[in-house]
Amino acid sequence: MAILAAATVAALTGLGQVVAPATPIVAGPTAAVTATDSPSKPVQPAPGTDAFAGVSIMLLGDSLAAGEGAGSYFSGTDQPHQRCHRSAAGWFSGTAADVTNAGCSRAIIRNLDSGQQHAEFNARAEPAQFEATSAETPDITLVMLGGNDIRFAEIFNECVLSDADCTSDGAFTSGALRSAGALTDALAGAYRRVADRVDGKTVLAPAYPQLLGEGASGGCGRISPAEAIFARALIAALNDSVRAAAEEAAKTYADIRFVPATEDALAGHGACDPEPYVHTVLPTALIDAAHKQSAAQELLHPNADGYVRLTESLTGWLASNPSIVTTAP
Repeated sequence: MAILAAATVAALTGLGQVVAPATPIVAGPTAAVTATDSPSKPVQPAPGTDAFAGVSIMLLGDSLAAGEGAGSYFSGTDQPHQRCHRSAAGWFSGTAADVTNAGCSRAIIRNLDSGQQHAEFNARAEPAQFEATSAETPDITLVMLGGNDIRFAEIFNECVLSDADCTSDGAFTSGALRSAGALTDALAGAYRRVADRVDGKTVLAPAYPQLLGEGASGGCGRISPAEAIFARALIAALNDSVRAAAEEAAKTYADIRFVPATEDALAGHGACDPEPYVHTVLPTALIDAAHKQSAAQELLHPNADGYVRLTESLTGWLASNPSIVTTAP
């Protein structure tokens, strides 16, 4: 099992490597992709979602921005050595919004400004996300960053790979929580740079979703109940930094907003719950992922139903705060 986990869980969110900017990708409606890219299946507006017709949305950041885990990946983003996993079934799919997706699995904060390359995942360097979207001025920009900067995948590797419960090492868990709590300044700078580029339009920083159920006591494979509690605490600490960073950056750009509603969007459907909207790390999933890099990346990410829930939580929050959006849906 340790071998299987090593081959799979290491890809949960990963850590992007930085190189000089490379050939830009073409940004356009629905996704930022290479010139030959197309969604694997069309996304049709769902009944009752016409409120977002004509609203342009840009997705920036890491795997949770790109739609990792949702499937329906745009061509060129789910092939050997090139797996940003930008999904047509991620954020705002099924709405009438005009979505540009520039997110990329394993992206870190500096990949907004610098290219992203990794021998296994991004052999052809991904351009800086700002470079890829330089012509875009969307009504709403959604930014999800920080998970890879605190090395969430590597931290959780320690829990899954070790036969011992990783929470028995107090220095390990406290160090991880400190790392999550120390991200405020870097995130605030990132949000300000995004706001500066979108000319006063709305910038949203959603909370990372809790991926494991609050009452998780079984059904998690190699994740013990104590480790599930630690994972929830780590995401909560990261969200505290996201919130603080958004509030700090909003002192300069008032249209930057933290979205708290997404943290509990998957409640009752976490990776340890009976009907998960998250890709689990149960033995069958690990066996599948050991033979498929694409499946390996999806572990502990929302599935398509999960992104529906995340989108519902975010759009519901926007509906309750209509003055926030520069172009109100």
